[in-house]
Amino acid sequence: MESGHFQLKNVINPKYLYQNTTYRFHSPPSLKIKNELKFLIENLEIDKNISDTTRILEIGGNDSELANLLSTKVANYIICDPLLSDNEDYRSRVLTWSGMIEDHFDRVREYKPTLIVGRHVLEHIVNPFETLLKLVEIVPDGTLFFFETPSLGQILSKLRFDTIFHQHLHYYDESSIAFLVEKLNCELIKILTNPLGSNGGSLLFSFKKSTKS
Repeated sequence: MESGHFQLKNVINPKYLYQNTTYRFHSPPSLKIKNELKFLIENLEIDKNISDTTRILEIGGNDSELANLLSTKVANYIICDPLLSDNEDYRSRVLTWSGMIEDHFDRVREYKPTLIVGRHVLEHIVNPFETLLKLVEIVPDGTLFFFETPSLGQILSKLRFDTIFHQHLHYYDESSIAFLVEKLNCELIKILTNPLGSNGGSLLFSFKKSTKS
């Protein structure tokens, strides 16, 4: 109640729902997705925060669309997604970890990402605060985080209740994101809305692991 965060009362366990033997949903390439990716990269200034030394970890990127745009600009790019197979062939431009990000904290610690990105993934995680808290704990100081998620404000203002469904466990707005980042003891960089984003409109935000105690 303090943060204004919304979540589903009853949920299907993601470990049951996202089994790679039974779950087959992929976002097909489209002009809409390309426009959303362009909006994300430009307005959160992702491209201005990467170099050939940046180590990117993408959470939930099974369509590889974002990886196709960013991986050519960096030396290290890993996607973690339950629908992908493990591929740590370092001759590949993009490596993959199969499973939930919660299953790979040891790998994250070893990989030492300097930029973590996730499009429409936080709403699928059972406990996003605990997951992000662990990630913040194990990544290097100054690591950047970029996320896009359905916008609760857009859903309410447009009466887009058709976008509320069993896969989306959480619904964020500006106040709940600011509350979340503060609780993570991180530095909120930017938060904005894409009214033309998926699910009635998207909320985009970025923050940084603080070096302050």
